[in-house]
Amino acid sequence: MDDVWQSLRPHWTRVELDRRRRLLEAGAISRQLYVVESGCLRLWYNADGRDVTVQFFTDGMAVSSFESLLKEVPSLFTIEAVVATIVRVVDKDTLLNHWRMSPDFQRALVDLLFGRLADYQKLFLDRIANSAQQRYVELCERAPGLVDRVPQHFIASYLGITPVSLSRIRKRVKADNKR
Repeated sequence: MDDVWQSLRPHWTRVELDRRRRLLEAGAISRQLYVVESGCLRLWYNADGRDVTVQFFTDGMAVSSFESLLKEVPSLFTIEAVVATIVRVVDKDTLLNHWRMSPDFQRALVDLLFGRLADYQKLFLDRIANSAQQRYVELCERAPGLVDRVPQHFIASYLGITPVSLSRIRKRVKADNKR
């Protein structure tokens, strides 16, 4: 996190979360931004009773239900700790005050939002163009260690497959790596 974000430091609240603790429920209005200090959060939604993980957030990453936060509409997503996690929390009013007062902060927030947009575009294209195995290998390369510390059913949910399919993919990838 760069100096611009550090300017919020006096306004952060540090919160320790147990595994499975929810920071935001789908249907609630988001009023805070969270930055992961250590651990892992996931952003997910319920698709007709099926848990779909949209993204994981690890050390140094910021997360909120941005549409809900900025437009004050009910969140489509739930934000939940995957493992014991420590986050820094800042409220919407503080964010907006910094936005109004600091062009540097405006750029930093816009960069964060554009980064998230790019992540979601890539996720969308990956689901269309790549196999589940390709998505798994890319996840392992992009976020080393994540698949070892996150429960496998969440990884499967993120990849859009069942835990059984993930188990088969992991075996194939492991066998391919031994060759």
